[in-house]
Amino acid sequence: MKRNAESQALDQGTIANQAYNQAAGVHKVAQAGLKLKPLTITGTPTFSTDASTIRKLGAKGVTLALYNNAGAVASFRLTNDPAAASLAAGVVQDAAGPGQGDVGVPVPANSWFYTNSFDKDHIITSAATLLVFLVEDDTKITE
Repeated sequence: MKRNAESQALDQGTIANQAYNQAAGVHKVAQAGLKLKPLTITGTPTFSTDASTIRKLGAKGVTLALYNNAGAVASFRLTNDPAAASLAAGVVQDAAGPGQGDVGVPVPANSWFYTNSFDKDHIITSAATLLVFLVEDDTKITE
């Protein structure tokens, strides 16, 4: 006697239909589980999301979430130079030294931006309205 159990698996077409929002014309995005932490201010027991003065990230290869709560484009710079100044969006540091090749990365107005610090361990933003969060993640780059 053959048993015909109902399959719990979904075919690829069904999965695609559930992941697509027909009314909006886009794929659905369900983001969950990000744990956002503020930056530690070096040498103090305090924390901040303001990196308008240069901040040490604590490690290389950390994931960052930035939120621009202003109505204008802001920028940030990832660097290994602890004395670096901020750079305007799209500006590249040409001068020789530890920050050579750094770029001012633009973040659109009123939006989130996610990135990884890769081989950099400091960040500076163009304005205090660009909030910086560390995404808690056990993945790190080792040298």
